Amino acid sequence: HHHSRHHHHYRRRRRIILWSCLGIVLALIVAVVICGAIVARGVINARDNLQTAQQQLTLVASSYQAKDRATSADAYHAARAAAGNATQATNGAVWKFAEHVPWIGANLRAVRAVAAQTSGLLDSAQPFIDTLESIDPDHLVNNGAFDADSISRLAAQTPAVATRAAEAHTVLSAINPDDLLPVVRRPYRQLPGTIASAVPGLQSA
Repeated sequence: HHHSRHHHHYRRRRRIILWSCLGIVLALIVAVVICGAIVARGVINARDNLQTAQQQLTLVASSYQAKDRATSADAYHAARAAAGNATQATNGAVWKFAEHVPWIGANLRAVRAVAAQTSGLLDSAQPFIDTLESIDPDHLVNNGAFDADSISRLAAQTPAVATRAAEAHTVLSAINPDDLLPVVRRPYRQLPGTIASAVPGLQSA
C-alpha cells in the first residue's frame, strides 16, 4: 500500500515536471514568435523607409537639375527623415538580440548597417545640401566659367561629406551580398548609388 502511494506520488511529480517543461517550451515558442513578429515588422518598416529615402533622393537630383530647388530641398528632408525612421526600426533590444541568431543575424546586421550609414551620411551632408540649395544652378556658371564664390562655399563643405561617405563605403563593402535575403539585398545594392547621384560632391569621393 505504501509502495503504491509512493508510486502515485512519483507519477504526479513526473506529470508536474512534464507540464512545467511543456509550459516553458510553449512560453519559449510564444516568445520566439513575438520576437520574430517584432523583428519582421522592423525589417518591413526599415525596408519601406529605405525605399522612401531612395525615391526621395532620386527626386532631389532630378528637381535640382530642373531648377526646382524648393522641391529638391523638401525631398532631401523627407529622405533624411525616412532614413532616420529606418534606423529607429533597427535599434530595439529584440533586434539586437536577433542579430546573434545564425543566418538571420547577417541579414539584420546588414539592414541596420544600411539604415545607419544612410541616415548618418544624409545627416552629415545636410550643410552641403543647404549650401547647394542656396545657390541658383544658373549662378554656378558665370560667363561660361564656374562661379568662384559658389564653388568655394561648396568646396568648404565637401571634405566632411567625402570623409563620411568613405566611412559608409568601408562599412557597407564589408557585407557580403550573397549572405543576404532578396528583401535586404535590393536596398543594400541600390542605395549607395542613389545617394551618390543625389549629393553631387560624392561622385569624386
